[in-house]
Amino acid sequence: MAAMFRPTRAHLLLGCLAAALAAFSSANGFLLCPVGLLILFPRRAYAESLAWCASFALPLAAYLYHYNPYHHSIHAVHAASLFLTRPFYFLAFLGCAIPYRWPAALLGIVVLAIFSLAVSYRFDRTNPVMCYFAVWIMATGLLVAWARGSIASRYSIYSSLLLIFCYFFLAQYLPICSAAFNRRRWYVASVVFAVVFCSLADARAYKHLGIRRRMVLSGIELYRANPKDNSPMINPEVERVAPEERMLEQVILSEAIEKQIYRLPPKQDTR
Repeated sequence: MAAMFRPTRAHLLLGCLAAALAAFSSANGFLLCPVGLLILFPRRAYAESLAWCASFALPLAAYLYHYNPYHHSIHAVHAASLFLTRPFYFLAFLGCAIPYRWPAALLGIVVLAIFSLAVSYRFDRTNPVMCYFAVWIMATGLLVAWARGSIASRYSIYSSLLLIFCYFFLAQYLPICSAAFNRRRWYVASVVFAVVFCSLADARAYKHLGIRRRMVLSGIELYRANPKDNSPMINPEVERVAPEERMLEQVILSEAIEKQIYRLPPKQDTR
């Protein structure tokens, strides 16, 4: 059984190396540390647990070397109580395969309910890799909701992976609960939902790309009109959170043009 499995030295070495690379590549890679301990401790693999924790020492030292913390203003994150908004953003993270905040939170409730059902049925015993990977995504969602207090479109990949986990679990769970379960209909319904999610995300993305393009072109024309005083940055949200960014971008662009690193493109229609 999976619960009796102990990693060999080769497995442990490769796992520690992969964990270190994950932590080097992204801060949420450090969340693999507690997830790995959830796997090793029940197997009483204490020596392996120490080796597993040690694999994160070098990435941690690299992160802490000349580390400059960055703090969000409480008003920049959200005007309401963070105690109330963080659970909401956690649910929105779980369901952000839908690119709209409130529907994403509702989908997040469904995902969390299915995950809880999988845990109660000890899905980790038969599918430990998939289950603990879902635990890591949940931990990432908690970290994002706590530290950022917002949901970006790049997080949708995590939500999509959780939906795959939910699909895989329900495909095994539902036939046991109901004799009327039809695997073909389940597959077709899942494909339809996937197409709907993809279409909604693409429509929203193209809309934002159009807004971003017009913003960039307008900023370039504003800068071109008066390079000494005007900034190419036209983004009210960024200016609200970081007022100094406006002139910083003006200085950097001016230096790049002066050193012939960059050249302004020809005038274009910003409509």
